[in-house]
Amino acid sequence: MGNLNPGKGYQVFTTSDTAVTFSYGTYVAPTARTMAMGEKSIPTQYSFQKTGSPYIIVIQSALTDGHPLEDGDEIAVFDGNLCVGATVWDSE
Repeated sequence: MGNLNPGKGYQVFTTSDTAVTFSYGTYVAPTARTMAMGEKSIPTQYSFQKTGSPYIIVIQSALTDGHPLEDGDEIAVFDGNLCVGATVWDSE
């Protein structure tokens, strides 16, 4: 069958009762990266007011019309018509 890729789904069909065994590779969690002050890009397409009540949204990957995010893409979060946060995507 070959190697299985993380994040992909697989189905195995057999014509008789049989055991199908496999093992998981070692999971390595992504490491956090601290950015220096002023290093983070400021969104230019969206504006919002900081409220002092931060909410963290973690985005590890996303597709837009089937295309992955590219460095410099902007992401915004809305509550109805109100932009409540925005950031510039950085794959690092």
